[in-house]
Amino acid sequence: HQLSASLCNRKSNPMGISQIIIGAESINGRPGRECKISWVRDIVQQCKAAGVKLFVKQIYMWKFGDRLFQTEEEASFYHKLSYDSGNSPKLVLVRDIKDFPADLRIQERI
Repeated sequence: HQLSASLCNRKSNPMGISQIIIGAESINGRPGRECKISWVRDIVQQCKAAGVKLFVKQIYMWKFGDRLFQTEEEASFYHKLSYDSGNSPKLVLVRDIKDFPADLRIQERI
């Protein structure tokens, strides 16, 4: 999740990276390998610092009932408060930008 500073620095990268696309891996619409929101935020900060455009395509969030949570801990806490023992939070792929945390609603185009 850490980009090389030299790759994002246009002076040391004559080809110049103009855009980074972040998309949590999905396999047939289901979550693939782990992609934590904190990692996405780290990449966002690196791109902003380097002046590289960014497009956040899809992320993972935790869902319980009709609510989305950024971490499993938040979803589990809400689950305990709900007294719903029949269901448990699930990791889901989120593609709709309106459901992203506000700071990750970034879809800059070249």
